[in-house]
Amino acid sequence: MADRLAGYGYVVAAPEIFHRREWIGAVIKPDAMGRLRGNNNARNTHTAAQATACIYPTGLQDGVQCSDRADSLQRATEIQGALLTIFGSLDPHVPEPPRESILAKLAAVPGLRQRTRLYKANHTFMRDDGERWDPQCSDQAWWEVIAFLQKELG
Repeated sequence: MADRLAGYGYVVAAPEIFHRREWIGAVIKPDAMGRLRGNNNARNTHTAAQATACIYPTGLQDGVQCSDRADSLQRATEIQGALLTIFGSLDPHVPEPPRESILAKLAAVPGLRQRTRLYKANHTFMRDDGERWDPQCSDQAWWEVIAFLQKELG
């Protein structure tokens, strides 16, 4: 994703975001154990952001992050920057009723600059390394992310 953003002309830094929790150069694989490790690191990392694109978020509706629990949605009032959420309507991890609940809770956060886009696609539809990849929806979502970043970051 960093390479793709750089292709749009952004200067992209891909820092060791978990440098306080992992050894330099650590690779977290996109498998079950990697998700557990990454979610635990993310839960214990606090950073400030002007704009956040949250792409096919899972676990927001009930706080379940694999075998752990998170309070991300309850902490939405702490968001200082703008927020873009992108969902796939065919995503089994966030079906329509929970997705609508998430969006209602975000809409209720005072002063939150938030918008959402819904694509007729499955979970991880922007990853071109699996059967869920949808190139058309992926391209549309990328344009949405780039437009959002251009608006919020200049």
